[in-house]
Amino acid sequence: MNTPTPSYSPLQSGQAIVEALLTLVILSLVLTAVAWLGRYQDIALQASHASRYAAFATARAEPPVFNSIWHSYFLGPSHRWSDRRGQRLLNNERQLDVEVNRERELVPWAQPGQMAANAQDLREQWSVADEGMVDAHISVAFSPNQMQEASKVSAFAAGLRDFDAAYPTLTRHTSILTDAGHASSAEHAQRHVRESTRAWSNASNDSYRLAKQIQTVMNPVDAGWGRTGPNVDWLDAWTDAVPDHHRQNGEQP
Repeated sequence: MNTPTPSYSPLQSGQAIVEALLTLVILSLVLTAVAWLGRYQDIALQASHASRYAAFATARAEPPVFNSIWHSYFLGPSHRWSDRRGQRLLNNERQLDVEVNRERELVPWAQPGQMAANAQDLREQWSVADEGMVDAHISVAFSPNQMQEASKVSAFAAGLRDFDAAYPTLTRHTSILTDAGHASSAEHAQRHVRESTRAWSNASNDSYRLAKQIQTVMNPVDAGWGRTGPNVDWLDAWTDAVPDHHRQNGEQP
């Protein structure tokens, strides 16, 4: 049995080549677009990191240094972004703008204690008074590149030509609440209490004075019994006292 040989029309000659070229053009555009978007997203990620650093540095009362942000997040071997022609995307520090400011502080009704008597004094002395959130803005601008005229490039090159245009300006920001009355240690917390005249000093000073008067009278009496004198340090004695629910496996602090 003879198998019939398929016949091809002359109009189909070279069709596979045309399809392959068309597919190659599309794949080239897709790969170029992926690289274009990847660079943009990477720069955006670094801008987000930079805004977080600026906000947290301000929260720690360490204002961020512009040169530190520029060199740490936008320069260096891992930040050498370039366009399709190999030209650096970020090569001038004027392309970076860093702005850190504070928003309007909350009204007293929205703060701890609200409008209660002495609430404002206690908020300020315990460092819980709202002073406005820190808002750190990072903007990255891109300079437009020299582009060829459309009349001098092929249709394929005209498609790639769109990727030579400047990236849109990037803007990232981070907001953070500062001075929330937190303490880095037990000693720091006790210092907050001790320095508050309204909550501690005004009352404790009178107690200290009375305790010293009692010591003058009672120390000779207690000495005969070998008793130690009263301790008027009512804050430092609690430095190592940790509530049970904060201990792990019942271990002592």
